[in-house]
Amino acid sequence: MSSPSLCSVQRLRKLIGFIKYTCDIGVKLPFPEHGVGKFKQGTETFLLLETYTGADWSSNKAHRRSTSCSIHFVNGCFAYGSSRSQKVISLSSAERELHSMIGGCCDGIFIRNCLQFLLSVDVERHQFTDNSAARQMISRQGVGRIRHLSGKLLWMQSKVMDGDVIIHQVPTLWNYSDVGTKSLPRSRLLFLLCGIGMVEADTAEPFGLEEYNNMAEQETNRREISKLAKTLKRITLLITVQGLGPVVAEGAEIGDLQCPSTSIEAVERYEHFGMLITILTLLVLWFLFAYMAWFAWRKIQNNLSRYGEKLEKAEWDLYHCWNQVGDEDNYIAQQTARIDGLQNQFMMIDGRLTEASNEASMSHDYMVGLHDSVVELSGFLRFPFGVAPNHLISMGTQERTNLVAYNAVGAGQYLNLVRQRAYVETGETTDVQMTANQNAEETTESEDGTDDQVTAARPLQNPNITDLMEELKVEFRLALPREEPQDATRLQHIMMQMLENIRNGVTETMVENYNRRIADLLFQMSETATNQGRL
Repeated sequence: MSSPSLCSVQRLRKLIGFIKYTCDIGVKLPFPEHGVGKFKQGTETFLLLETYTGADWSSNKAHRRSTSCSIHFVNGCFAYGSSRSQKVISLSSAERELHSMIGGCCDGIFIRNCLQFLLSVDVERHQFTDNSAARQMISRQGVGRIRHLSGKLLWMQSKVMDGDVIIHQVPTLWNYSDVGTKSLPRSRLLFLLCGIGMVEADTAEPFGLEEYNNMAEQETNRREISKLAKTLKRITLLITVQGLGPVVAEGAEIGDLQCPSTSIEAVERYEHFGMLITILTLLVLWFLFAYMAWFAWRKIQNNLSRYGEKLEKAEWDLYHCWNQVGDEDNYIAQQTARIDGLQNQFMMIDGRLTEASNEASMSHDYMVGLHDSVVELSGFLRFPFGVAPNHLISMGTQERTNLVAYNAVGAGQYLNLVRQRAYVETGETTDVQMTANQNAEETTESEDGTDDQVTAARPLQNPNITDLMEELKVEFRLALPREEPQDATRLQHIMMQMLENIRNGVTETMVENYNRRIADLLFQMSETATNQGRL
């Protein structure tokens, strides 16, 4: 297995195929009958042990040792089978069969002893082989003219002489031990398996019954034809002998110059007898020809019926194949239609994507134009590379605040507030510059390190509601760049409360209250920033 070859792969495939084909094979054990076996019948004992032995002729090219096989039957039931390589290289076919017979005899002695021990009955043993030379060697005493033969192998002669085992000749066709000796054709292998007693595990039908019947019928026909040929040969020989009788008599009469001892009636009887024999021979030949013609006709009919069944099965298989092909064509057509639909959808999506790309390009050009207009008006973009998520949230809150203020104070007053926010009274500074100044002042105060100098914590002098709102917006815009979301949230909350209360009117008490609350909030924010090290 460390270095497998192509031959190893082929053997493995053959082994796997054999296991797959024979995995559902069982052995049928019929009820035994008194003294009835596979080949031998009518014995005195109830149990009959039959052993079939055989060997191949050095088929293994690696070590050239023959393979022996023995099959054992007890009253026709398969009991045991063995197949093993011989320990020596046989020099002749008789020697290999002799080794196989001795191995099978040893196994048979063991099986017989087991049966006698278990059942306490006598067992009669018969051993069959298809090699006449090995059978004759075992049946006699001594080695004869054989040389280079181990003497210990001749112990079986004593077993045969004592009557412990009886040796028989069996035709090669019925020698079941061939199943384990060499590679066989499929029909021969199925014939032997059926003869051994193998059956289908699912249906209990004999395995290879058709091949068994065909080969048995062929063997029977061969025997009948052989018998008929022998009979015809004997008849022909008899006719030849009867035809030579008068010729010899005439030769003797001419040589001796004597009168014939037979009469004309005798000669006529001989002639009629020869004619009768000729007619009989012709009749026999005619019957033989008729039998062979009938046998050939029956064989042709069987072949035609078998081929008809195969053809019908092939037609059904072809019909099912065409149905499957039709189903596959329908499925392919459905998938093709689906692919066409998906392709159309893809083209539509591609068109929409192209339109969206064109709209995005137009929007980009429009935004670039707006950007250019803002720049020409001395403006700039505060966030040219996009707005952060927290800035978006703050922008939404501020937009809502502006809307509430617009609805609360009216359009005119809201525009005045916007103008006051955009320009100071002198009109020289903007909110952005004011924010920068405030940032500079806060930075300077934080560098001085004094908490009591923070301007955001001091209340305004005589403020109005607009000044308070603007102060909160300034602090809110300062909290966003410093990334102080908690402070920005608290500022937004108080701004929303102020806008809600403005709807009911503005009073001095409300202004003083919010002025105090805003001062406290800014003072708390400054203390929190100082404790956290931000100031």
